[in-house]
Amino acid sequence: MTPWTAQKLLWNPEPLGSLFGGVCLEAWDRNPPDFGREVMDILERRLGPEEWEESLSAPLTGVYVS
Repeated sequence: MTPWTAQKLLWNPEPLGSLFGGVCLEAWDRNPPDFGREVMDILERRLGPEEWEESLSAPLTGVYVS
């Protein structure tokens, strides 16, 4: 993966863009074979742990469901 590819995949507007970009670079430096798990570990360390049920659900607003 090139930095340009990563940048396209990870685009996020500020202020989260800088946070996610830094976390991804740190994770890639620390443990490339287990990148996703490393990203989650760094985010938990920086932002604190969250309960899975609460993290995986979000209210649907403005969505039409038939």
